[in-house]
Amino acid sequence: MFLSIPEYVERGVQLADLVGVDPSDEQDILGLALEAYLLSTGSWLARLDEHSELPTLAGHLTTASVDNDGNAVGPALSQANWDWVVGQLPTIGG
Repeated sequence: MFLSIPEYVERGVQLADLVGVDPSDEQDILGLALEAYLLSTGSWLARLDEHSELPTLAGHLTTASVDNDGNAVGPALSQANWDWVVGQLPTIGG
């Protein structure tokens, strides 16, 4: 996962014209990263219990936190991004 996600994003940027990505648009790059994450972990995510495990994971990924120095750290994903990932799971999980 830690190798495949950056490679996927890099390839998406290289093929920007073909895949309709603007390399200077942060949201387009985030979209590539989300696609890569889903492709690399989708089958595992699809097996998580939708009533307990997925909501717990969503809470960790979509909630801001505070680091060891007391600095605010934004969430890894917006709720809309998480909703997109979850919406793809029925297709990925079979």
